[in-house]
Parts: sequence; structure tokens; C-alpha cells
Amino acid sequence: MALGVGIILVTGAFYVGASDETVEGDITVVAKPPERTYIAPQDSDGDGISDWAEELLNDREAISEELGPEEPYVPPSTLTQKFSVKFFQDYLYSKGFGGYDTETKEELAKKAVEVLGNEARDNVYTIDDIVIGLDDSPAAFHQYGNRIAEIIIESSQPTKNNVAEMDILEQAMETKNQAKLVELDPIIEAYRQYFEQTKLVPVPPSLVQQHIDLVNVYNAILNDLLAMRVVFEDPLLALLRVKRYPDDVGGMVYVYYNIDRVLRREGITYGDDEPGALFQGVGVLREMIQKN
Repeated sequence: MALGVGIILVTGAFYVGASDETVEGDITVVAKPPERTYIAPQDSDGDGISDWAEELLNDREAISEELGPEEPYVPPSTLTQKFSVKFFQDYLYSKGFGGYDTETKEELAKKAVEVLGNEARDNVYTIDDIVIGLDDSPAAFHQYGNRIAEIIIESSQPTKNNVAEMDILEQAMETKNQAKLVELDPIIEAYRQYFEQTKLVPVPPSLVQQHIDLVNVYNAILNDLLAMRVVFEDPLLALLRVKRYPDDVGGMVYVYYNIDRVLRREGITYGDDEPGALFQGVGVLREMIQKN
């Protein structure tokens, strides 16, 4: 309706303006607006900045001083911080495109965890990271088994009251006692030594795959323990690593068993006073578990 009236008025005005006929009627005369007078801004101190601008700047400086110096942006470093940013971004995206009604918070959280879970993956070590020997003789196998077991025995350190790592973590969480996590340090150092020293052991060519598996599983468990150590600073990383920790430990036992199988296949045996007897014990234990 309003649009139609507007068209009629505009069309009528155009018709009247274009017509040569004289249109009689009352004429409204609009008075000429008064001329505007330019008022120069005051600059009391003559510094080239007007008084009103200086007052505005002073107000901004006062606000800045009250807020303190601006801190530089620090990107998220922990997995928990990255998850928070990722979750918020997904939430805003879903909200903006109207999908939030059908996508619950739990689904958004699951999606963010899946994406960030890749950051909790371990480096994979290959033949380029180990020392492959040239000797595949029984003597080389015998020496290899003794050396790997020797690293385990020499690097292992007792914890306070011989408490296991998962028990230490559980007690720290239950009591909210971050200092309790210090008890993980001997275990972390032990696995660090397992990992670093095992990489340096010359391995017989027939044991290369088992050796690579051992290096990788040591590294995985080390990363699990390091994540437990920072559970209060990065709880999401600790959660992801703790969930896989039992599988990593099980994988380590399985690798020990595979090494023992190769050693036995080659006719290698160890006396009770030799470090390599450790592998035979693991092999016997695993076979007993499988039978039951």
C-alpha cells in the first residue's frame, strides 16, 4: 500500500514538472537556512591538538593505566588448552550455521577429542633409529638377550614403598596432591633409560623387527608416564594416555615374549645367574596365561 502511494506521488510530481500547463494552488515557501559559521577548535596550549581531542586522549590513557600493560597473545600449548579452543570454535561454527540444535555438546566434545587425539600419538621409530649388527650367530643372540635384560635390571629403580605408577596417580588425584606425582620420577627415568640404551644395542638381523617393536613400546610407555606426571596441568593429555597405558604395558610383555621365542628357536638358553633368564621367565608366564 505504502509503495503504491509512493509511486503515485513520484509519478505525479514528474508529470507536473514536465507539463507546460500552469498549476494553480497554494504555494508553500521554505525559508533559506541560515549560513553556518565555522568555529575554530580551541587549542589552549598551542601544541596543535585541540582541547577536546586532548581530553579524549587523556581519558584513554587513564583507562590504559587502570587496565595495565597489554599482555601478548600466548597460543595454547597443552592438549587441554587446545581442546578448549577447538571445542569453542566448533561450538561457534555449529551455532552460526544453525546446527547446534541437532549436535549436542557431547558430540562436539567427542569430535574435538578425536581431532586432538592425533597430537597424543607417538613418533614411530624404524631401522634408521637402531643399530643393526652383522652377526646372526648363536653367540650374538645370546649376547643380545643378556644385554637387553641387563638394561632392564640396571635401570630399574625402586619407588617409595614400591607403589605402582597407577596407584601413585590415583592417590594424587584422590587427595589433589600434586607433590605426590614426584614418586613417578624414578619410573619415568627407568623407562627413559630403557628407551635410550635399547636403541644403542647392536641387534642381530633376525631380531630387527622385535627390537624395533621394543624401542617403540618403551617410548609409548615413557610418554604415558610423562602425561601422568602433568595430570594437573594437562588433564586431557593424561586421560588419553592413561586409557592406552594398559595396552602399552601388555604390548611390552608381548614383545618380551616374541624375543624369547626367537631366542629359543635359535637354541639359546640362560642360566639362573644370567640376566637373559628374564626373557625365559616372561615366556613361561605368558604360556601359562594362554593355557588358562
